[in-house]
Amino acid sequence: MTDHFFVYYQNALNRALSIDAAPLETGFDSADLRHPFRSRQVNFTAPTAHINIQWGANTFIAACALVDCLFHDARLVLKNSGETVLTADLYAQGGPVSLWRLDRLYQVTEMDLTVYAAQNLSIAYLYAGPYTAFPRFTSGPETGMELAALAGRTAKGQVYGLPMPPARTFSASFQRIDRRLKQDMETYIASVQTTLPHIIAPYNPWEYPALYAALTSAGKFSKRGENGFYFDTSMAWKEAY
Repeated sequence: MTDHFFVYYQNALNRALSIDAAPLETGFDSADLRHPFRSRQVNFTAPTAHINIQWGANTFIAACALVDCLFHDARLVLKNSGETVLTADLYAQGGPVSLWRLDRLYQVTEMDLTVYAAQNLSIAYLYAGPYTAFPRFTSGPETGMELAALAGRTAKGQVYGLPMPPARTFSASFQRIDRRLKQDMETYIASVQTTLPHIIAPYNPWEYPALYAALTSAGKFSKRGENGFYFDTSMAWKEAY
C-alpha cells in the first residue's frame, strides 16, 4: 500500500546519447522507444529484445516502465562508468503499463534492458528516470472511460462507424498541501502542461492501475481559510495514445 501519488514525466531517454535496440523489424527505429505517441510502437523480430542506452554524463534513474508490451519478465542492469550498480529482475504486471520503482535513486551512465516474451515483441514506450511523489489524494477520485469511436446512424436507425479504443480518465483533489508541495505541483504542471503524455500511478495498482495519460485540467490552487499557507487543488488526466 502507498500513501503517495506518483508521476513519471522526466524520461531520461530524451537526454540519451544513444539508444540501441535489437533485433528490430525493418523500418523501425530504436529512438521511437522514447516517442510519446503510443501508436508509434517499436516492433522486434524475436521474442527477446536487447536495449542499450548510453548517457554521456551521470543520469538519475529511480524507476523503469514499459507501455503496451506483452512480455513475461525482463532483466535490468544499470552501470556507472562501466561498473554495475544494479541488476534487477522485472516482471510483467498486467495491463497496458508495467511500472517498477527501484529501491533508491541511482546515478548511472548506461542502462541495459533485456525483455523476454512468448512471441515477437512490440514496445510502445520505454521510461527510465526519476519520479515525483505527491501526497495521496484526499477527495475522490473519479474514474471513467471516454468513448472515442466515430459513429453515426442511418435514417432507419442502423448504427455504423469506426471503433476506437476508449480513453480512461482519472481525476482527484489534493487538500491542505503546503507551499513546498504546491511548488512541486506547479513545476510538474508547467513541465507537462496538457501536451506531454506521461505515466501516473495514483494508488495501489489493483485499485487504480498506472495510466499513460496527459493532463486535461490543473493549475488552480485555493488557499484554505486557516492560519498558515495551505492550499487545495485538483487535477484531471485522460489516457493518451
